[in-house]
Amino acid sequence: MKATVDNTVKAQSEAVLLQFSLDNPKGALRRLIDELKEEHGDLEKALAQQVQTVVQEFSLDREDSALSRLVKQVDKAQSRISSEFSLDNASSGLSRLSKLIQDAAKDQRDQAQGLQDKVLELLTRIDTRRQEQERSTTHGLVFEEAVGEALKGIMASSGDVVTNVGTTAGLIPRNKVGDFTVTLSDDCAAPGAVIVVEAKEDASYGLSDMLSEAQEACRNRGAGICLFVVSKARTPADLPTFARHGQTVVVVWDAKDPATDIVLKAGLSCAKALSVRAARRSATETASVQILDKAIGAIRKQMEGFDEIRTSATTVESAGKKIGSRAQIMQEQIIRQLDAFDHEFVKFKEGGSPQ
Repeated sequence: MKATVDNTVKAQSEAVLLQFSLDNPKGALRRLIDELKEEHGDLEKALAQQVQTVVQEFSLDREDSALSRLVKQVDKAQSRISSEFSLDNASSGLSRLSKLIQDAAKDQRDQAQGLQDKVLELLTRIDTRRQEQERSTTHGLVFEEAVGEALKGIMASSGDVVTNVGTTAGLIPRNKVGDFTVTLSDDCAAPGAVIVVEAKEDASYGLSDMLSEAQEACRNRGAGICLFVVSKARTPADLPTFARHGQTVVVVWDAKDPATDIVLKAGLSCAKALSVRAARRSATETASVQILDKAIGAIRKQMEGFDEIRTSATTVESAGKKIGSRAQIMQEQIIRQLDAFDHEFVKFKEGGSPQ
């Protein structure tokens, strides 16, 4: 039995080894290898075919390949883009954009030129008008208007009243000297005090002419102080920018230069200060004025006595002529002194200083 079993096992071992032997063409291992070779060969062939197909699609030698078609599309798009950005092509986008920009720039140049022409025309008219005003007498009126506007601007916050009186007669019949009056407000230390303002744009006016006209303006407008404003464009060479002469303040002002407004403000401040001082002085001199009034009345009463002397002198032959002659001389001297006294007294009451 052992020998039988050994033989059987040996036979089976040989059969199994035979199936895995490469020398046996009918063995399982050999058949497996042959099948694998057959299958692998088909796969390699299919893969080679697929690779060849892909290579052909990326070949520029074929016009119908994917790469050739892509290159054609890129070339076409590039050509179209280049055409759109070419100024040689009138219908290109860049040409149309350039034309729009040029048209807009031309419109702007035309508008700017038109505006420049209008501005130049307006400036020419203004310059012509200014030259005409300089040659005519109206330039003085323009300067007066500028002074009035400046005064109103300065006095706007103080409550003082600025009045244009240059076209109306004042206290002196048919006399219009004095262009503006400034009436001080109730809050001022001299409420109701009047400052007369005279505006002058005349190079022929000297300082003596200004002071004389300032006194006349004070009398005509019932003012105690005069502010005389002279145009810088027509100022005498020796006239200072700011000066005070008694009850008159003279300033040089340029209507075209706002920097000179401070000079006009300083002149007004000085005039107001003089008005306040004059008001306080008037309060202390009321008694003196009353005494002067009585003295004038007494002198005039004494003048009436000379008429009686003259009447009596005519009845005396010997002494009458001598008495009448003497009385006549005395009367003429007293009248002369009285007229001078009246003139100075009127100026004193108006705020001036006696000579």
